[in-house]
Parts: sequence; C-alpha cells; structure tokens
Amino acid sequence: MNGLITNRLQYSLLSKKGRSSIRYTFDLHSEKKRYRKAGIQLLNDSTLLYKSESDIPRNADTTKKRLLVFKKISYRASDFHKPSYGDLIGDWKHYFKGGMQEGGLTFKDSVSAVLTNSMKTENFSYKVDFSRQPITVDFYNSETTLPAFIGFMDDVNMRLELFPNQDRGDRFKVFGRNFWMKKVSAGSR
Repeated sequence: MNGLITNRLQYSLLSKKGRSSIRYTFDLHSEKKRYRKAGIQLLNDSTLLYKSESDIPRNADTTKKRLLVFKKISYRASDFHKPSYGDLIGDWKHYFKGGMQEGGLTFKDSVSAVLTNSMKTENFSYKVDFSRQPITVDFYNSETTLPAFIGFMDDVNMRLELFPNQDRGDRFKVFGRNFWMKKVSAGSR
C-alpha cells in the first residue's frame, strides 16, 4: 500500500538569544486543542539541536538522550547530477564490511556487461533506464533475463540489487540480493 499523508498545523514561534521555542497543534478544528512544545537551537553552522516537550537548556549537553542533534552533511554540487552511462561504465567490485569480495560487474559499454561471481562469469546485454528512481537495469542473454536496481551513492559507490525470481517491485528491498559495489576502474566516456 502506498500513500501520502499531509498535515496542517497551527504554530507560534518565539526566538530569544539564539534559542527558539515552537508551540504547535495539529488539532485545527477541535474545540479543545492539544498543544505541543519543542525547542530548537542552531548550535553552530553545522549543528542543530532539537528537544521535544521543552526548551533547549542554556548550556545544552549534546550527549543527553532527550536531545536530538542534527549534523549538516556537505555535498559537492556535482554530486547532484542525473546519472548517465559515463557514471556506469567501468569495473565494479563487490565489497562487504570494508573489504573487497569475490565477484564484480563490468559495464563494457552502453549495451554489454560481464557479471562475475565465485562460480562463473556470464556475458550479458543490458538495458538501463536512468529516468527511474531507483534506476532499473535488465540484464539478458540467450538463457535468462535478470532484472536489477542500481543506485549511485557517489562517484565510486553503487548499490546493486538483483532479482533472479523476476520479482522486482518499485524500490530496493531491505532483505534482498543487495550488493555494495565500488568502482575500481572507469571505462572510456
């Protein structure tokens, strides 16, 4: 089942000396509105503190269990591009727990790939749809068709999930045939 839940809320915000307090309710049409309270503080340019049901203390201890600490993650602008064959083509090796494993995947060009595991090496043709999220790939040869998903984490890390039972849905599965792949050499672009 898929769906989208949207909420409206009524709120008031009070800021004083770098700390903000928000008072809000989702009970817009109720006679007796239940208000909740939360504290928000921007500690520095990369850390945001959030505490539900109360204000942020003056000298907030970020190790406390009841205080959520959000850290800003920086990305390069180039990380947010639509993937293409240039990102895909090359040698990808399976890694697990920080170490390289047997097996890998080589995208030779925009139509042919080689899938290797500990028991065999298979040549495939493939079709990829970069417009979908996650990216869909169909590997095929005269014997079989193997649907898959890929997702790029960055320039050299990719998640691959294979669906040998032809049961590809619309998203990655938590307990599927997931592989983390690291690009060890780039193909010609």
